[in-house]
Order: sequence, then C-alpha cells, then structure tokens
Amino acid sequence: MIHADDSAEQVEFYYKSYREMISLFAKPYISKSFDFSKPDFFEQLYAYGEKISKMPEFKQARGVKHFIYVNRTNFGLYQILHELQATVNTDTYKPTLER
Repeated sequence: MIHADDSAEQVEFYYKSYREMISLFAKPYISKSFDFSKPDFFEQLYAYGEKISKMPEFKQARGVKHFIYVNRTNFGLYQILHELQATVNTDTYKPTLER
C-alpha cells in the first residue's frame, strides 16, 4: 500500500487512511458479539467510502490487486448480515497451539 518512493508525508497520509479503514472494517471483531442490524456501523462505512472517493490520492490503485476483492467480500458479507438483522458472536474462534 505504501511505495518505496513515497514521501514522508505520503507515508503518513496512507498509513493514517488505511489504519482508519482497517479499524472500521474490524469493528465487528473488537467485542464478543456484534449487532449488524444497527445502521450506525453502515453509516460510518458509507461516510468513509464517500470521503476517500473524493480524495485524489485514491484515484489510482495502490497495493495488492486482491485487496479490493477482500474488501468487497467483507462489505458484501456485512450487508447480508445487516439485511438479516443478525447478531453474531465474534469471539467463538479460539486458536490452539500445536507443536
């Protein structure tokens, strides 16, 4: 996402932008459950999308070409869960240490 020839200002800008994006998309996973029926989460997603769509820095693709598909998949899943008015337990996965 950040190129080797980016200036210090560009690195800072993209770092903050991607951090905001990731933090927003990760909201369902920071608590034990997440209620997708509430519209505030989706209003935040739409507002962020609107914000970056107007930024010239995002007019050209950056990073791995698969990134956009991962985001679209996540957003599509979130939309389905929203339409179902689902509350999802997000802490059910417990990693095991295998040796």
